[in-house]
Parts: sequence; C-alpha cells; structure tokens
Amino acid sequence: MYQLIALDLKAARKEKTTKQKESLAKIALLHQNVQSLGNSINEINQMLMDHDDCKFICITEHWKSQDQIINYGIRNFKLASCFCRKEGKHGGSAVFVSLAVQCLERSDIRSLSVVGSFECAAVKCSLNGMNFIILSIYRTPSGNMHVFLEKMEQILSKISDDSASVFIAGDFNIDFSQDSPNKQLSCSLLNSYNIQQTIFQFTRITSASESCIDNIFTNISPFVSNVINSSISDHTAQKITVMVDMNKPANAVKKRILNNERFLCRLKSVDWQNVFHIPQNDVNEQWNYFSNIFQSIFEQVFPMKTFKVTNRFTDSHHPEKIKNNIKECKDRLDVLYVISNSDNSYKPCYNKEKSTINY
Repeated sequence: MYQLIALDLKAARKEKTTKQKESLAKIALLHQNVQSLGNSINEINQMLMDHDDCKFICITEHWKSQDQIINYGIRNFKLASCFCRKEGKHGGSAVFVSLAVQCLERSDIRSLSVVGSFECAAVKCSLNGMNFIILSIYRTPSGNMHVFLEKMEQILSKISDDSASVFIAGDFNIDFSQDSPNKQLSCSLLNSYNIQQTIFQFTRITSASESCIDNIFTNISPFVSNVINSSISDHTAQKITVMVDMNKPANAVKKRILNNERFLCRLKSVDWQNVFHIPQNDVNEQWNYFSNIFQSIFEQVFPMKTFKVTNRFTDSHHPEKIKNNIKECKDRLDVLYVISNSDNSYKPCYNKEKSTINY
C-alpha cells in the first residue's frame, strides 16, 4: 500500500511539474539601431531566422517619413507604432509586433515625443491573457536631458496603473557603462517604478571608444539578456528573453505613494554644505555623495508598496488621476534639479516650485 501511495505522489508531482512547465511561455524582445531601415531590412529578416522566439522588435534611427516607413515590412511582423520626423533627416523609432500578437498603439504616449530629445513609439499588447507595454525610444547625443527625464516621468506615471509587464528599449545616447549624472538620473527614475536595466555589455564599439548607449529596461524578472553582433550598423542588437506564467493572474501592482511635502521637508533638513567639503575638482565624488543621500531619502519617503488591482487592463486611462500624477512627478523632478544645481540656498525652493509648474 505504501508503495502505491508513494507512486501516486510521485505521479502527482510529475503531473504538477509538467503543468507548470506548460503554463510558462518564452517571450523575447529585440532592439536594433539600424541607421536606415531601407538599407537593413534584408539583414533584419536574416537575423530573425536565428531568433524566432522574438515577439517584439524595437527599431531606432529608421530614417524614414510616415509615408515611407509603411513600405518596409519585417517578415511575420506588423508595424504597430512609429515616430517619424516631419522636418530634418534621420532619427525616428518604431515597434514591430508578431502577427500572432494582438496589439494597439498607445498614441497618447507617442504624442509626447520631442524631436531629438525623446522620439517614442509605443504599443500595448495582449498575449495569452498577459498584458505588455512596449516603448521604443531614440534620443540624440545632443538631446535635452531635462526634456528626456520629464517625458519619461510622464509616461511611467501613465503606465504605472496598467498592471502590465513593461519593456522600454532604445538608443538613449546615455553611456550606461559609466557612472555619470545622466545615467544615475535615468536609472533612479526607472528604478523608482521597479523597472531595471538589463544590458551591461558594450553596444557600440568603434576604433576610438566603447559604450553602452543602447539598452532594454523591464519590470519582469527573471530575464536573460545578451547582445548580438548583427553587423546591421555600428550598434549591436540587444535581446531580452523572459519566461512568464500565463496562468498567474496579474492582480497586484507595485508602486510608490508620493508625498512631496514630506520629501521636501526631509531634503531641507540635510546639510548640503558637506557636498562642498569634497574637493571641487572631484565632481564624480560630489555627485555620488549627493546621489546617495537623495536616493536614501527617496526610498524612505516613497517606499515601494504592493496594491491589489481589481481591473487588470482597461482602455480608460483615468485622465484626472494622470493629471494629478504628472503634476506630482514634475514636482519631484524640479526638486532634483534644484538641489543638483548646487545650492544657492535652493533658489528659494526653485522659485516656489517654478510657480507651481508653469511649464
């Protein structure tokens, strides 16, 4: 009898393991800066033959107009969203989605694009009951960093209520291999929404330099990421692969509750003069000192909390709530810029939060 019970338990465990494996789906996303989609479409199709698990492809620097880009198709994919420049050359971003995946363009996000500083294509997708938001972003080397952060903050605020898995891919022209202020600001902002960097290898290697200016960010874990020497441009392709449980209900979301008054109060209580005790020629050390204190206060005042979601994904994006969140986010960004501008006694609190965000 005991042997029969043991066999039954073993069979039950095996059946459970099999069902768990069957419920897991492998989903991959690929990003490539192409520097002209017209010159690289054949190479992209060839590359995808070795990466048939890709469901999403993010393209940057497609260099095409709205009328031109619709004439360039990737095999077994559809153009789901694109940003094209109306004036000037080059630039642009696009998201291609597998024909097997239902998707809808997030035009409310794409419309936030600013030429040079934040060129964004955006879609929301549904795959076997799971919801995804995909962003493809291009920023030029001379793009305005303040505009980039402001637009990113607005978008993160929009999508934080959607309880969706997020992929943000692109050529940001921010070297994520260097501990610079631009890298710190970008990663801190994304991390505050539980979205993490996944690419750490160099993505652009020339005879004069090596840099990690292309990246993919996500709120999904675990993941596997790698770069692909595609020879399509002087940038590598980047790929992320995740395993998602299609049977697991997405009934919870992690987010931060903002309390700007308390945050400002805590920041004002810090003796920022200590920053200037560090030698002036050691700018990196000054930045690290400031950044560590700022991040510590941020985590204490805005802890990440888990909330139950009653409606997983809807087409109504709660305009009033978004409006309030955007204002709060702008306040936070202004605080950051006030202090990083190096004191002046906070320029009385950055002219009273720039007259309550009169942008």
